[in-house]
Amino acid sequence: MILFTPGVKNLFLSIKINNYNLLKMETLEQIKVLTELLSVDTTKFFGGNKSAGTRARKSAQELKALLQQLRGEILEHNKTEKNA
Repeated sequence: MILFTPGVKNLFLSIKINNYNLLKMETLEQIKVLTELLSVDTTKFFGGNKSAGTRARKSAQELKALLQQLRGEILEHNKTEKNA
């Protein structure tokens, strides 16, 4: 199954595989890239580019969702380690 991350077209392409830890690290990599995009657009916005502000707000919303997802993955990993 091929998964695309919404909002960042064709930038994140991940293939769901048996190694779940790899998918968790992909979430962190997505956060890093999205943070960089947010930084660029925010700088452009404060430089006077109003459309960059829209992109920055959208990136911030996507980043919020990814951070929440990562938080859940960390909690799940802690639970599975304790049960093992």
